Amino acid sequence: QTASSALEVTVRNVDPTIVRFEPSTEGTEGQSLPFAASATDPGADVLTYTWDFGDGQQATGTDVTHVFASDGRYTVTLTVTDGDGGTAVQSVDVIIGDGPPVIASLTGDTAGNEGATFRYLAAATDPGGDTLTYTWDFGDATALVTGVDRTSVSHVYADNGTFTLTLSVSDGQATVEQTLTVTVANVAPTIVDVTAPAGGQEGQLLSFAAVASDPGADELTFTWDFGDGTPIVTGPTADHIYGDDGVYFAQLIVVDDDGGRAARALTLVIRNVAPSIVRLNGIFTGPEGSQFDFDAVVEDPGNDTPTFE
Repeated sequence: QTASSALEVTVRNVDPTIVRFEPSTEGTEGQSLPFAASATDPGADVLTYTWDFGDGQQATGTDVTHVFASDGRYTVTLTVTDGDGGTAVQSVDVIIGDGPPVIASLTGDTAGNEGATFRYLAAATDPGGDTLTYTWDFGDATALVTGVDRTSVSHVYADNGTFTLTLSVSDGQATVEQTLTVTVANVAPTIVDVTAPAGGQEGQLLSFAAVASDPGADELTFTWDFGDGTPIVTGPTADHIYGDDGVYFAQLIVVDDDGGRAARALTLVIRNVAPSIVRLNGIFTGPEGSQFDFDAVVEDPGNDTPTFE
C-alpha cells in the first residue's frame, strides 16, 4: 500500500560570484593591456563575461586585451551574467599615460660637399594620434628648423667637417630623438677672374688683381709668384716691377684654410727699354790741341750695363 503527497518547490537563481579579477591598472596609450577574470555559479548556468573599458569599447571573454587610444583615467567594468539573468559586477580605474611618439624612419644624405644641398626625410607616429612637431638640428650652429608635420627638410652645410644631425619629435608631452652622422668634404676654391697685363716694359709698374670663390665659409689666401726670383706677394691685388726684359711665367695660387688649392698660370712678355742720358758733363770750349774730358750719367730701367760710344 502506497501513499504520496505533492509539494511545490521553488528554486531561486543565485547570482554568479567573481572569484578572480586581474585587470591592468595602468599603461600607456597604444599599449595592449591584458584583462583576466573567472567566476563561479552554484547552478549549471553558462556564464558570460562582458568587459566595458570606459572608452566606448567592449569585449567578451575571461581573458581579453585592450588598447586605449588616448591617455586619461578610465573605469573598466566587468559584468558576469548567468543564463537566468543573474549578474556579478566589479570595476577598477585604469590610468593610461601618454605614449611617446615613435620615429619610424630617418633618411637622407650622410656625405657630400660643403656648399651642396643635403636633403632629409622622416616619418613618425603617435599611439594617441596626437599632432606631432618636428624639430631639426643640423649640428652646425645654424638656426633650428621646426614645424608641425615638418617631415622633410633641406640644408646647406657651409663648411666641411663631421656633424650630428638630430631630429626631435614631440607630441606636446613626450619627445623622442634620432640622429644621423653627416660628413661634409672640403671643396677647393675657384679662381673666378684674374686681371693681369699680357706684358709690359722693364721698370714699369704692373698691377694684378684676382677674384676667387669658395663654396664653404673658408678664408682664402692669394699668393702671387712673378717668376723672376723676387719674393712672393700675398693678397687679392698686387703690384710688381720686372727689372729686366724677357718672358716670365707667373703663377697665382689661391688656398682655402682647409688646404684646398686652385692655381692660374700667367705668361708675361717684358720688353727692353733703351737707356736714357740723364746728364752729360765736360769742358765744351777750349783751344785746339787741348784735352777735353767728358762724363755722362745714364739710367736704364732694366739695370742693364750700358755701352758708351
